[in-house]
Amino acid sequence: MWSTLINLRLMSVVSIVVTGFAIPAAIDAADTKKNEPIKVYAQTIEIDDRTGTALYRGDVSLTDGVLSIKADKIEATFVEGEIETFHAYGRPITVDNRPEEIEQKMHATADRLKYYVKSRKLDLFGNVTFLQGESKLRCPEIHYDLDARRFLAKGNDAQGRCFISIQPKHRSNDDREEN
Repeated sequence: MWSTLINLRLMSVVSIVVTGFAIPAAIDAADTKKNEPIKVYAQTIEIDDRTGTALYRGDVSLTDGVLSIKADKIEATFVEGEIETFHAYGRPITVDNRPEEIEQKMHATADRLKYYVKSRKLDLFGNVTFLQGESKLRCPEIHYDLDARRFLAKGNDAQGRCFISIQPKHRSNDDREEN
């Protein structure tokens, strides 16, 4: 059944919301912010129940509540039937996140990404661009906590320093101080 490597070649994009088997059930039971299942669409799906891995290839789209990741390839790892991480690869990978309580959505692009499902943290690597509203951050490496809305940007010897452009909110005439 699912104990051997399965390679499903599909002509169209498929939705992975399957229950009753170890790996797909872990996706359905994942603890998301809105208790929704994690949904993955791909052209090719390989699942290895023994090693606790899944590989999604070809126009891959992953949705976890308000988080959306698009990549060429995403690898999933499972520990004791629970989904632990997603590793995404592509040029570029795109990430969108817009919690209901935030006015402006977050959009990012990178060459590689690691998403920690339980802690809702993202590690983005290689040519990272992070946008929120009109503000922009470019850096070789960014670590982002989705729930705390906090990030750490790091430069490195090979790609240099980080760059940030912060767009101030526009003031109306009533907000300006009078002299």
